[in-house]
Amino acid sequence: MGNDADRPGEAGRRTGREWARQAEVGLADANQPIRWTFQRQQR
Repeated sequence: MGNDADRPGEAGRRTGREWARQAEVGLADANQPIRWTFQRQQR
């Protein structure tokens, strides 16, 4: 994440995407019911 420091927009977008993937993977292990509820709310 070194080059992204120059471009705040791109860095934010990639950070958001990364966070979403990490959250999905992590929460899936920690508590699946919450993940299902979250997905249901998004639809």
